[in-house]
Amino acid sequence: MKKKMWRTGLCGLTACSMLFSMPALAWAADEPQNTGIEDGLIAYYDFENVNEKKVPNVQDQSKYEGTLSGDNVSVAENTIFGKSLKFTAGNQGMMEIPQIMNTSQKSYSISLWFKYDTSTNREGKNTVLLQQNGNGRTFLQFTKDNKYATYVNASNVYSDKAVDLSQWQHVMATYNKDTKKIAFYINGEKDSEKDAGSQVVNELTSLLIGRHKNGGNDPLSMRGLVDEIRVYEKVLTADEAKAVYEEKAGAMLFPQLTEQIKAAEELDASGKLDENADAAKALKTAIADAKKLSESSTLSEISAMIKTLEDAMKNYRAEIGVVLTVSPETEERSIDSATIGINHRYAFNGYGSFDSTTMTMKDEFAELYKDAGFGSIRYPGGTISNLFRWKESIGPKDERVKQIHGFYNNQGQAGIAPNFGLTEVADFAYRDDVQSEIVYVYGFGRGSAQDAADLVEYLNAPAGSNPGGGVAWADVRKENGHAEPYNVRYFEIGNENNQGGDDGTASQQYWMSKVDGGAEKAYVEGGVASFTKQYAVKKDNWNKVASVSDGTANQVRYMRYANPNPMTGKDGKTLVEDFKAVEEGSVEVWVGTDGEGNNEKWEIVESLDSAGAEDKKVTIDYRDGSIHFGDGTHGKIPAQSQQIYVTYRVDRDGFIDVSKAMKDMTAEINEINANNGSTEKASCYVYSSYETQGFIDKMKQGDRSQYYDGLTIHPYCGNPGENNPNDVFYDNAMKLAEDVGIKKVENYVNMLPEGKVPVISEYGIFRSTSPLLRSQTHAVYIAKVLMEYVRLGSPYIQKHCLVDWYSSGADSLGPTQQAVIQAVPQTGADQGTGEGNFRFFSTPSAKVFELFANSFSKGTKVVGTEFEHVETLANGTKAYSAIASKGEDGTLYVAVVNTDRVNDKKLHVKVDGVDLTGKKVTIQTLAGENFADENSLTEPNKVAIETTELTAESAELNLTAKAHSVMTITVKEKEEPPVEETFTVTAKANNADMGDVTLSPAKEKYNAGEEVTATATATEGYEFVDWTVDGQTVEGATYKFTVEKNTELTANFKEKEKPVETFTVTVKANDDKKGSVTLNPVKEKYNAGEEVTATAAAKEGYRFVNWTVNGKEVSKDAVYRFEVTGALNLKANFEKITAEDTFKLNVDVNDNKMGTAKLDPAKESYKAGEIVTAIAKAKEGYKFVNWTVDGQTVEGATYKFTVEKNTELTANFKEKEKPVETFTVTVKANDDKKGSVTLNPVKEKYNAGEEVTATAAAKEGYRFVNWTVNGKEVSKDAVYRFEVTGALNLKANFEKITAEDTFKLNVDVNDNKMGTAKLDPAKESYKAGEIVTAIAKAKEGYKFVNWTVDGKAVSDKAEYKFEVDRAVTLKANFTKTATDPTPENPKNEDKAVQTGDNSVSPIIPLAGLMLAAGAAVAALRKKED
Repeated sequence: MKKKMWRTGLCGLTACSMLFSMPALAWAADEPQNTGIEDGLIAYYDFENVNEKKVPNVQDQSKYEGTLSGDNVSVAENTIFGKSLKFTAGNQGMMEIPQIMNTSQKSYSISLWFKYDTSTNREGKNTVLLQQNGNGRTFLQFTKDNKYATYVNASNVYSDKAVDLSQWQHVMATYNKDTKKIAFYINGEKDSEKDAGSQVVNELTSLLIGRHKNGGNDPLSMRGLVDEIRVYEKVLTADEAKAVYEEKAGAMLFPQLTEQIKAAEELDASGKLDENADAAKALKTAIADAKKLSESSTLSEISAMIKTLEDAMKNYRAEIGVVLTVSPETEERSIDSATIGINHRYAFNGYGSFDSTTMTMKDEFAELYKDAGFGSIRYPGGTISNLFRWKESIGPKDERVKQIHGFYNNQGQAGIAPNFGLTEVADFAYRDDVQSEIVYVYGFGRGSAQDAADLVEYLNAPAGSNPGGGVAWADVRKENGHAEPYNVRYFEIGNENNQGGDDGTASQQYWMSKVDGGAEKAYVEGGVASFTKQYAVKKDNWNKVASVSDGTANQVRYMRYANPNPMTGKDGKTLVEDFKAVEEGSVEVWVGTDGEGNNEKWEIVESLDSAGAEDKKVTIDYRDGSIHFGDGTHGKIPAQSQQIYVTYRVDRDGFIDVSKAMKDMTAEINEINANNGSTEKASCYVYSSYETQGFIDKMKQGDRSQYYDGLTIHPYCGNPGENNPNDVFYDNAMKLAEDVGIKKVENYVNMLPEGKVPVISEYGIFRSTSPLLRSQTHAVYIAKVLMEYVRLGSPYIQKHCLVDWYSSGADSLGPTQQAVIQAVPQTGADQGTGEGNFRFFSTPSAKVFELFANSFSKGTKVVGTEFEHVETLANGTKAYSAIASKGEDGTLYVAVVNTDRVNDKKLHVKVDGVDLTGKKVTIQTLAGENFADENSLTEPNKVAIETTELTAESAELNLTAKAHSVMTITVKEKEEPPVEETFTVTAKANNADMGDVTLSPAKEKYNAGEEVTATATATEGYEFVDWTVDGQTVEGATYKFTVEKNTELTANFKEKEKPVETFTVTVKANDDKKGSVTLNPVKEKYNAGEEVTATAAAKEGYRFVNWTVNGKEVSKDAVYRFEVTGALNLKANFEKITAEDTFKLNVDVNDNKMGTAKLDPAKESYKAGEIVTAIAKAKEGYKFVNWTVDGQTVEGATYKFTVEKNTELTANFKEKEKPVETFTVTVKANDDKKGSVTLNPVKEKYNAGEEVTATAAAKEGYRFVNWTVNGKEVSKDAVYRFEVTGALNLKANFEKITAEDTFKLNVDVNDNKMGTAKLDPAKESYKAGEIVTAIAKAKEGYKFVNWTVDGKAVSDKAEYKFEVDRAVTLKANFTKTATDPTPENPKNEDKAVQTGDNSVSPIIPLAGLMLAAGAAVAALRKKED
């Protein structure tokens, strides 16, 4: 047999120590002598001389020559065995040994060495090592649990033990044709022997190495190295199997011993320990003993000596201690405050952290969050973000739409109220005492390029701008309470969209899997997704159970993956009319139950108006992809419990479309900022959630790479084994941290093109139900991987997750979802909604973030760190790791993790070029008593941070890193004086024209406890009233206070009251015997301008003549009303009526056609005292009402009276009441989508002559045109009042407002001497939708009352902003300022419009204001009626 050449030094310390710490060591001492390993050997492959894909059989080159095929298999050089077979990504590569096996006829033993590539995502699947082709089966594979298995006789048979796939492994499987038993040998040791089953294949087959005969990816093909394949036509004994293993293992190990001796000698020569120290002596002895061995020494001797040397070196180094050198001048990367963050979820009120009654974060939770110091917060979460629609999570809480979970069809999963919406997370994150940057995960499953661009505009555009046209989203943000842009930099497009499975329960590919070309291509490029009989859903609940018909009228269902309507209107709540959410004509609607033939197709129609009660018809609203059913009168109602299905096609945007739209929007925002003279520059980094090599390759095609900045990676490490003892779990976790948690990211860094970064937005120990996930164990794991993620370039690193319900149970992500803050339900708390009372505490994991926030995260540059030697633990992992940063001021921040769960470490910290003597050092350590310790509500600080302050006493720091600890070290460049807490104090006047305000002392910042005096000085004509200080009233123009917080003061002034001029007014009769006089009101003095009424009453036999002042007549009216302008002496003049006096009497009727009137006697004149009778007679169809005599009413058709003066009499008649005729009046809109109509009053029938008001209200984006009857216009007023004269069918006509529409606007005033009015801007014409301000200014002595349009009040604001939607004339109404210093206060219910308010009105379309005014008038009339 050909002897393979051996390379020395290729077996790493870790690999070999792991390999020979296995049970092999136990039997090596009495290993078999001269055991033949060639007996029965028919094929042997060492891969040293592979030629053109042909692999020679070293045992017998005349037959069984192997053949390599597939692009992903090759021969690797310089491996542990020299040359080895290498499998890379793909599923075609294999080696085929022709016609070598028939398990029905012969027994076999097959062995090989292999080393698996543990960076492979195995997806929980098995991996093939040896496979028979033809009708043969899998001879050897390893499972997802790392056990060996066979299916040779159609039964799954497994080894008892699992193996460490990260190390070279030797395996042999023997099959006995007579007993039909299979035996497994692992690294020379017999694991088990078991029945293989009875379904034997009697066929000569080839043997395939590394791939299943059917290809595919289940089971997986081999990844990694394979070597030393041996095939025997017999069952080897245990000794023979052991010998096969040992034949390479022993020889392989000796070069490692040589390397170990060399390393030990170098350590000994360093002289770091006194030669008389016990550890130094032990090392010398071990070196001497090791040199006595040779290649021919037994395996046990070599392995034992390696162990002895390792222990001696470890003890030597332990005495020296760990030496860490920090190099401040070696800058590795930049970091900022957002680098280290956390993943938070909107659902269930942020898992109890958010109070939906106050719409704020709960105080106890907020304090723990601030303690942890997260620099960024990922929102709205992971999987639950995929179907999140941000536009439905903003605005008033009661207008928001429940959101859909990414796994919406799992049992009990319903819609989720987005109380903790985008506004709320931003309000919290950007608080002064929080300062976390938002990382936004865009809901790609229901998103679009337009919607994503709108999101960027909402988050980052300056208020007042509208870079996207359409809805001014930045203004919507301002309306929601945040005028300034949020400046969000980082966007992830979807979450784990490469994860397949069943839509609704496990998949995160949604519509992508329904696009030709596959989900990956669809994610990148978009495309037409086709759905056949997909169950339709409710808008706010996609669960299949909830989506069945409930048997009610007018049901609405939705197509799940219809494109989002871009929306219109000022608040972005109105559907765009001409938008098509799905392909028109592609829709079919089916009703029934699951299964072909169990459902029936319903007809799609334009309208249900003509549909009958049993007609199976529906309408489709293509604006939002909704399906509308009838009410049982017009259109059949789907029977209760029937499912509604829909077939449709939709053209979806891909990652490139979305990213381009977001980046283009950012460029527009920056152009606006630049044009406005702002130096602010928005950023938009877009990261893909499709975590595959295929995505990277597709983005390399064409010019696509510019549209992504990196790849989101969720390097969960897997399960350390929840059933393992705590120590084993801990060790496995640290092993997984390196082999999976870190290695996976390293692999992606190597895949990514230059300039693209890995983004770690979720990580942790995965799929373990062990409570150790809440313990110090997980804290150490987090710190260990976090350091490496920083080094690997992730711009932000976010742990999953922030908070979840505390419980002893666990789901796939572990107990309490690995939450770093635990929410503990209290009495009445609802974990289904997050409502109610929860208490909170921080886990040790949260304390890790606090450590980093207090130290490392304060730096701006990551700097170099290097250990003089890194100790390797028994499981092959590093015992410790470190990272460092430096701040702008030169302060150094060092973080060290000691993963050794048993031993403390002596730690010596050096700083290149810096003598640390005298430096101030802060050390913080998180360790706990035990690595399994966890915090709780009753013991929230069982694992707590310990802080030590010291002054360095030497050039380096000599510290102790506790076992299983995380430690930070802060070295200040210089000692800063304590920074006093400072605050801002601002002071202003309510009106700068009325007065001014000063602060003494006047400063930008004030120290806590400093005394400040605020002084208010009124301008001439005005006076100081009081101070408003943080909402509270304070008296006194000079206000002294002590600064304790940021404070705002407003000095309130008002106009001084002018002195009112008063006058005396007297009244008297010329003769008190002839008549009397009165004044109303009766006062000693009257104000200038006050209205007064003087009344004269003649006594019997006398009559009133006139009023005179100083003999001059001023009025002949007995009731004389006048305005006081000065002192006044009024005289009422009366005279006696004499018998000689004669008077004229005139008689008339109100309408000659209704009746007649006469006097008896009828004469030309009448003497004083004469008795006269007035007689009224009604004509046919009319009746007498009353007499009007000199303005007074007198009853009775025959009226007798005594003549005393000239008198006018009028007989009043009216028509007799006829039977009332009634009519039907109807009103409708030309299109209900464009506007709505109402009648007031609402009645079935209206009386002839009755007044009715029809009101038309246009919807957002439309305007009212006119009212028509039978196509003929009857009014252009939106509020149309008319008198009923017959049956009437009114139609309100609306039309869409277009950007091209222009209108004339005019302003007027009720009196030019009282005030002025103007429009801003002042233009010839205005475009529809333009915002205009009407400005009214009162002149001296007058005040503004209101604006009216066509006599109807539209605003009481002097500055009235409105949106142009029609031609209109606005009138500004003014009135004289009242002079009465104590006017009566009307009761609230009697008040109409409060006038004189100079504040600015909200922006409301004129049509809306006119509608409101019309409705008010109509209501008033109804009340009067």
